[in-house]
Amino acid sequence: MTKGFTLIEVLIASSIFVGVLMIGTISFSSTSTKSEEVKHIQTTAQTARLIAEAISRDVRASTGEKAPDGTYLQYPFTLFSNNQKVTSLVLGVASGDALEIARYDPTTQAIVTKKYAVTLNGNGEEIFSVSKNGGVAESLLPTGYSIQGVYFWAVTHELAADRFYPFVKFSFAVVHNESGTSQRISSAVATRELF
Repeated sequence: MTKGFTLIEVLIASSIFVGVLMIGTISFSSTSTKSEEVKHIQTTAQTARLIAEAISRDVRASTGEKAPDGTYLQYPFTLFSNNQKVTSLVLGVASGDALEIARYDPTTQAIVTKKYAVTLNGNGEEIFSVSKNGGVAESLLPTGYSIQGVYFWAVTHELAADRFYPFVKFSFAVVHNESGTSQRISSAVATRELF
């Protein structure tokens, strides 16, 4: 009689091996999928945070332009709604879908304006963009992302001259188009330029 494994022993061992292999494959696949989801969440949150930081930095640095008598020739920030300048307050606050910021640039000794707004790109798609000095609008979003619900609220220098701390509050959601992951950001920022 020769030593070796019987057919039944080989079948049982093969079944156990295949079962362990399947469990390993399923757990690896699940881990890989979760890793991709976490990556999309992190990049979406980082994109939203970077845009919010850019807007906040510009609002804090806004100075506008003043005449020698201290009156504003150009206000530090202005709100727009449907491409029209907002000229009134509702419940003490102005609201709009675009924000223009003006600051004095000491290197060029000129006023620099930036306008944050939802615009259409060449393909007719909505993008969240910034244009400098009325120039071409550049998207703030990397490829594969879109933005929803962009809105600005503010107490501006022009509309509320009796207030001491003009501010801007903004809200938007950045969406990763492939995964549908979204990150909503809302923030309020006061300008350093007081009345």
